[in-house]
Amino acid sequence: MNLKDTIEKILKEKKVDYKFIPLPEDLPFDVPSHAKFHNISLAQAMVTILYRTEKGIVAAVRCADTQIDQEKLKKLAGVKTLAFASKEELKTLGTEAGLVPYLGLTIPYFIDAKVLTIGKAYGIGGARTLGMVMNAADMPKVNGGVVGEFAYHETKRDIKGKRLLSGITPSGDGSLHIGNYLGAVRQFIELARTNETFLMVADLHALTTVQDKARLSGNIEALVLNELALLRGFMTVQEFAKIIFFRQSDVACHTELQSILNNVTPLGLIKRAHAYKDKLQKDVMEDDINMGLFSYPMLMAADILLYKPDLVPVGKDQKQHVEITRDIAGRFNKTFKTVRQKDGKTGVFKLPEPYIPEEVAVVLGTDGKRKMSKSLGNIISIFDDEENIRKQVMSTYTDPTRIHANDPGHTEGNMVFTYLDFFGELEKNNELKEAYKKGQVADIEVKNYLYESLLKYFANARQTYKELAAHPETVKKILEDGAEKARSVARDTMGEVREAVGLINKYSIQIADNRKQIADNREQKTENRDQIKQNTTGVITIEEFGRVELRVGKVVEATNKEGSEKLIRLVVEFGPSFAKATAGKQAETRVIFTGVRGYGYSPADFLNKQFFFITNLAPRKMMDEESQGMILAVDGDELPFGEHGPKKPVFVSAEGLPVGAKIR
Repeated sequence: MNLKDTIEKILKEKKVDYKFIPLPEDLPFDVPSHAKFHNISLAQAMVTILYRTEKGIVAAVRCADTQIDQEKLKKLAGVKTLAFASKEELKTLGTEAGLVPYLGLTIPYFIDAKVLTIGKAYGIGGARTLGMVMNAADMPKVNGGVVGEFAYHETKRDIKGKRLLSGITPSGDGSLHIGNYLGAVRQFIELARTNETFLMVADLHALTTVQDKARLSGNIEALVLNELALLRGFMTVQEFAKIIFFRQSDVACHTELQSILNNVTPLGLIKRAHAYKDKLQKDVMEDDINMGLFSYPMLMAADILLYKPDLVPVGKDQKQHVEITRDIAGRFNKTFKTVRQKDGKTGVFKLPEPYIPEEVAVVLGTDGKRKMSKSLGNIISIFDDEENIRKQVMSTYTDPTRIHANDPGHTEGNMVFTYLDFFGELEKNNELKEAYKKGQVADIEVKNYLYESLLKYFANARQTYKELAAHPETVKKILEDGAEKARSVARDTMGEVREAVGLINKYSIQIADNRKQIADNREQKTENRDQIKQNTTGVITIEEFGRVELRVGKVVEATNKEGSEKLIRLVVEFGPSFAKATAGKQAETRVIFTGVRGYGYSPADFLNKQFFFITNLAPRKMMDEESQGMILAVDGDELPFGEHGPKKPVFVSAEGLPVGAKIR
């Protein structure tokens, strides 16, 4: 007896009201699409999840607008462990992911109490093209389920002041499309504005599937350029400066930590990973699976744990890898007990939390049937030439029932309007929707508006792309700076790891190097003090003076520094000539602080004005940022300035002089 017949037999035996509902073959297989088809809320759409426990497989039924609290479910089920059931285990039960019914399987069911309150419960009838509906209150009767409270409505999280790590793998050709932007990049940009973020190009991971030198190199270069163009195209200079953007292969600690973690990780844990099991499901012989793919979760764990993030933004399909990472970190902390100096907690590693953004857009492709993917040829590019983007837009699925331009059309499921909801202007979108429904606007007009909207929306990013492509030295400088910052954090973590496992001892080269460095630093400080003592006259040589670089800069942004009563934060433009003069090693703008609010100055005194700046000072830490230079002023000790007191400095105006000009 197949699953559909089993379900129907149970429903008839229990004498409950029910109805089977045929589903279209091309209906996208996700809960929102099914809820939309049935014209119901997510609360009435049932989600059944199968878990593996020490007592066997169990099923948990919840409303689609809730999430499961695993600790509460464990208590209700009387188990100690919960892990998602594998594809093989689902297959043994006669079902598969996304098709699990809320009755009919010969396993224990557990039902969240909220399910019984929603009236009608919609779900799967045992086949891909068959839905069903019944009274929710009858569910315990038909599946014998235990009712309890283990699901909750997730409120929107306001993420601020956290450390986040995210990675992107150049396994494809590296070019990004609007689906990538809506599904991941847009959310990352919002998170990066209020958090400390590490963004890694996971080029070592790409080796699991790409073993062609030219292809891998091209993928990496394209991805770096695409990602940077989007970030810099949608963020201010100071927002982008908060992101530590680097390549995984530029930080050697990743593979070192992977090697160490290998020794505390049981083989069974990695065998349960999706990537490995998916390969086996595709009729690939186990002997043909490379070790890189098998140990993918180990390298990912090292990627994460090196930087001790609070949160790891991932899609639902990657959540398991973060859970594996937490398991590995917990095993390491338990095996090598140490006490962290910062918070007094036991263990080297912080256990990171997966962060799955609640409003991630799962974007269908231009065919209106499948998820947007380059391999399916149903994408709209971001950085392609305009003619190619126009062709992609013009091929977009609209309303197949509309024969003539003056026929009334449908906007729901019409991919042109779906994309316009993201990229068009609200008022114009609404006008076009109403006109389309009345047959007053042709498909070509709506597609032209989508094409224009996309070019307008991504205009800054596309211009940034061209500039970065023309100046590879700028891209390289961003990666160099990011790698150095990433190495600094990674080295600290690896120092703790080596210490914890016993690799650091009196014969360790690292310790000898550190002691030598400390001695060298002390010697240098002594030498500097001696030079200061000798130079009591304040006289410097012409060569020393020649090393000071003075330039004309224009203040393009000025704000009071949050958390400080003195600092004003200036974003100063030095122009392309400055970048050119330094062979592209310097950006055209710099962040420079001045601590003069106490003298009555405000950001308005600097904004859109030109001054003289020293541009080759070593960066100085100002709270959570670095000041990359100094603005020149006449010392207030020398001049009386009336009501503001005798010490108010006067800033030297450089109005009328070329921005970026060097003072000799």
